[in-house]
Amino acid sequence: MTFKNGILLTAIILFMIVLGFAENFVFVHVNEHLYHLYFSTEFSRMSDKLSMLRSWSYDDLMWLKWGMTILSTILYFLITIAALKLIFNRKKYIMYTVYLFVGVIGISFILYMGGSVIGFPNEGYRLSRFAMGFLTSPIPLMALIPAFKLSKSSNS
Repeated sequence: MTFKNGILLTAIILFMIVLGFAENFVFVHVNEHLYHLYFSTEFSRMSDKLSMLRSWSYDDLMWLKWGMTILSTILYFLITIAALKLIFNRKKYIMYTVYLFVGVIGISFILYMGGSVIGFPNEGYRLSRFAMGFLTSPIPLMALIPAFKLSKSSNS
């Protein structure tokens, strides 16, 4: 790996870390406000940094969370692809990553819809959220790098 690629990879990893903290901060505090709205508590424990969301309705905040999940998934996908391209620069590995993301999104959709169809929407949502949480984290990248390294060394 060249020095320039090392710098780019470091920037990608730092961006992934910042994205994770920012995403978690917003989700936790939006959930706090959703709790406040749903149970009509005396006050919201949402951070003042997100005060512009206090006037939003429960449904609007739920839509915000869906949008954030989609955006976060796309960003983590792009970050993962960029890092793997810098490290390996093999089209085959990029395609495997695409298959992984599409597969997990498909499984998540099936779990979500399946839970609703069989009468367990909360469990279906929880399982699909867990699957999407996998994609909106550094875990795919952390798993794919050693997997591709092993694959490369076993093919040699």
